[in-house]
Amino acid sequence: MNQGARIAEGDILLFLHSDTLLMPGGLAMIEAFIAQTGIVAGSFCLRFDHQSPFLRLYARFSRINHILFTYGDQGLFMTRRIFEQVDGFPELPLMEDVEIQESLRKIGRFVKIRHPVVTSARRFLSNGIIRQQLLNTGLVLLYHAGVSPARLKRFYND
Repeated sequence: MNQGARIAEGDILLFLHSDTLLMPGGLAMIEAFIAQTGIVAGSFCLRFDHQSPFLRLYARFSRINHILFTYGDQGLFMTRRIFEQVDGFPELPLMEDVEIQESLRKIGRFVKIRHPVVTSARRFLSNGIIRQQLLNTGLVLLYHAGVSPARLKRFYND
């Protein structure tokens, strides 16, 4: 992601996972939010490309603008200036999205756009929806409890 930011030519950076789609109008929404005073960064709500009730419930939690409910698959955006101010993404094997978010939230307002991005349910469907969500939740809680990303990475396959 840092390499991508280095070669990007625009003033606004959007970090979007390769299995996540930005819906029509998404770029205009980013520009409108970034133009507001005090907003340093943000993300979108989440929707999955599968209609499981459990995934819909999980997606509802992505509406909450809190670090425990906001991750890289929701499309993180910020200006280049802000990205450089926080020194980009930390070079971590996992949780780099959580780390940069902590830095961003310290320097200004982080917004959550109610318009969703659509992401793949592939990992949830192949590993079991509840099992994958329990793993994700456990990893995040362990990370916030101080377990290193290198140790956590052993439990999370790309």
